[in-house]
Amino acid sequence: MGVYSNRINVVAIAKGLQTMELTITNTQNVSVPSGLQVMATVPLTFKNYTIDFDKIGFYYNGNPVYSWVESVSGGNMTVWLKMPVSIPANSSIKINAIPYAKTVLDGNYWGCAPQLTSTYGQYDNGASVFNNYWNFAGTTLPNGWQTIASGYSINNGLIFSAVSNANQGIGTTFAVATPGLLEIYATGNYGRIGLELSTSNTTFFDGERTWYENGYGMIYGGYVSPPDGFFARNLGSSQMILVNFESSTPMPQVFGVGWVSTGNEREYTYQNPLSPITILNSDNAVAIANNLYIYVGQGESGSTQQGGNWTVYWLRTRAYPPNGVMPTVSVSSIPVSVY
Repeated sequence: MGVYSNRINVVAIAKGLQTMELTITNTQNVSVPSGLQVMATVPLTFKNYTIDFDKIGFYYNGNPVYSWVESVSGGNMTVWLKMPVSIPANSSIKINAIPYAKTVLDGNYWGCAPQLTSTYGQYDNGASVFNNYWNFAGTTLPNGWQTIASGYSINNGLIFSAVSNANQGIGTTFAVATPGLLEIYATGNYGRIGLELSTSNTTFFDGERTWYENGYGMIYGGYVSPPDGFFARNLGSSQMILVNFESSTPMPQVFGVGWVSTGNEREYTYQNPLSPITILNSDNAVAIANNLYIYVGQGESGSTQQGGNWTVYWLRTRAYPPNGVMPTVSVSSIPVSVY
């Protein structure tokens, strides 16, 4: 796998056409660690040659780079690249995007989100790219997760059905390290879905209002575009942050929440994932915790509103970039030199 020509497919371009070069630039005075996940927007037109997202392989110095295609829209693909090396302060590396005649997705080095293939999760390599990753393939709860409140189902996605006066949710049996970012991709309608990061796997948020029951981040704030509610608080001996995302119409969306540092807890949607909205509550800001348990769920109790129908296609944690600053990515066309 050390050179392009060793791939199972032959490059589908003739001499003189163009391929892509991605320049990943660290603009900080500290190094970017190897393994950091960096998001790039890559056009699917190579000069006068249009190619499908599954026919592009990424290389650094001739070696394949772990990559995961998140979405395809408007002639571009959004892809996450796992940095193959550390990037020193105020310097850059170059990664090549090489087009092929047939699909090069292998579920190992190069993969994509589970819903992008006709067979769910066929080439999903998210576990190789992100710190933690689940796509809820099949019909059983993944290892490391436990039922917090029944009523959900798993069928190539985590499914929450419309309920009234009830809760549904799952949580991890292990803690994830901080600082870090927790993100899900979900689609739903007329209801809310919530995320929680907590220092306890047994103590859940409860009692703020009757419809916040059991602490899966069900924070009601009116039907607006997500996110619509956010808390950082202490509860007895545990600390937690909770965020609720809500929609009155079906809307696929990437939602995120992070516990970055003391008094710096974040929630965001994907309008601007590289610079998340920072929302602080000075009355409830809590100290940074070393390890946190994950919860995701929906539902409410004592409210006239009703939980909606939501499907979570994947959930991941990724590294928080140094000082919260993601490396920049620029894309340029270069002549092909490998055949």
